[in-house]
Amino acid sequence: MSLDKQVKEFLLKHFPPDAHFILGMSGGMDSMVLGHLLLESGISFSIAHINYQLRGEESQQDEAFVLDWANAHNIIVDSIKAPSNHEMDNVQNWARKVRRNHFENCLKKQKASCILLAHHLDDQWETQWLQMLRGSVNGLGGIHKIQLPYARPLLYISKKEIENYAQVKNLTWREDSSNAKDHYNRNFLRHQILPLVKQKFLISEQQIIEQSEKLQANAAWMEYTLDNWLEEHLIKDSFSATLPFSAIPNHLSSTTVLYHWLHPKGFSSKDIDAIHQMQFSQNGSFRENELYRITKTQLGFCLVQRNPSIPSNIQLEKKDGTFDWNGIKLESTLISKDDLFIIEKNKNVIQLDADKIQFPLTIRIWQSGDKIQPLGMKGSMLISDYYTQKKIAHSLKNNFPVLQDKTNVIALLGLGISDIAKISKETQTILQIRYSLPSTID
Repeated sequence: MSLDKQVKEFLLKHFPPDAHFILGMSGGMDSMVLGHLLLESGISFSIAHINYQLRGEESQQDEAFVLDWANAHNIIVDSIKAPSNHEMDNVQNWARKVRRNHFENCLKKQKASCILLAHHLDDQWETQWLQMLRGSVNGLGGIHKIQLPYARPLLYISKKEIENYAQVKNLTWREDSSNAKDHYNRNFLRHQILPLVKQKFLISEQQIIEQSEKLQANAAWMEYTLDNWLEEHLIKDSFSATLPFSAIPNHLSSTTVLYHWLHPKGFSSKDIDAIHQMQFSQNGSFRENELYRITKTQLGFCLVQRNPSIPSNIQLEKKDGTFDWNGIKLESTLISKDDLFIIEKNKNVIQLDADKIQFPLTIRIWQSGDKIQPLGMKGSMLISDYYTQKKIAHSLKNNFPVLQDKTNVIALLGLGISDIAKISKETQTILQIRYSLPSTID
């Protein structure tokens, strides 16, 4: 099957016929071939280009080449010059972030279905080798053909086939001079190692494809198994999730499950190795990144958001009704003393003396300085001290929403009610609130 038919068949199989795409175009042979194939196939697309400004005049000429090609074919192009705010020892990570941000911004602006990249089979094999040499178990499957918002129509096409197509179609492109420098790990593998491996072990293109598919299938089953294991064993609250030490079998290391759980939260392999060692340190030890903190508690590893968005307050009037606050469902019911009444022992139900409450009630998160009068006490105490008394870690303070009337905190959902609003023999009207505390951290 011809290359243009392969690309068109791939896109029609996975996307609607009228889908619009963003093509990441560098000006090199691979992306120019993919651009030509999209044109030949009548696929709707725009172009995203990044001038990293790392190769002086050569970078400027790459940008000009892409702009000229796009204008010649009436293709919308969004090109940016990357800011020079990178560290020289971490250029690749910086470029990856710049690329991802620009491509995904273009995706939103153009309301496109997907971002198309021109990775090919040789890229796939090089990536697998790089992952293996870096000691990465999770990346051995290499690149995926579709991993939204990205798709790679040429992933199982060899570099040689792409070169042949470019020559037959008399295409033009830009050569990146850095591709010839072997001090880059990928280039060293490409030029010095992998050709010898192919020759020595008679590795065929079909073998590379089949190996990639098998490794990705195994990884998918591993992810499925770990997802289900975490779903079964994580203890989730509204603002946190805890992995108990007791859930991890003694004969297995926690690093695999920690990586699966925490890597999507932005923790690096180095972070996860350090978190694994935290189980042997004192309670309160923690590791954090920009978004999350994970703390060692007596129970296990506790994950919380460092700066969770503060939900708006809502008010409950003195009447029956249903409410939703930050995903928490509440059902309010007024019960007369003369009605059939049962003391609820369900931890997700609170019962209050409605006549002791100054409506409307407000539900919100805990704030520093809040006080509550615990059941059986004559005076009030700081909720922070109440947490300590209940042996609640400070990192879990947002797990228990505050229910307050005009002047007093009358309950902490999930922990208990205030003595101020407790029911007694004199109670005439009972306010019953049934609620659920869903998890917002996986």
